[in-house]
Amino acid sequence: MNMSGLLPNLKTRMKEDPIFGGYWGVVSKWNEASRYEFWDPVSAATLLQAINCEDHGVLPWLRTHW
Repeated sequence: MNMSGLLPNLKTRMKEDPIFGGYWGVVSKWNEASRYEFWDPVSAATLLQAINCEDHGVLPWLRTHW
């Protein structure tokens, strides 16, 4: 995140939106090896919510910086 120049914006967003901050915590734990792990339905749904939530999700936030 630091190389993209978005770290200051990320920190601001996390302070302003604690739900986003929680979602960021969920999403940032994912890595390439995670796709081969077993995900129980609750964990999988939580990750998808953290990524896609229209108001607080990580992907909608990233899209505002493309």
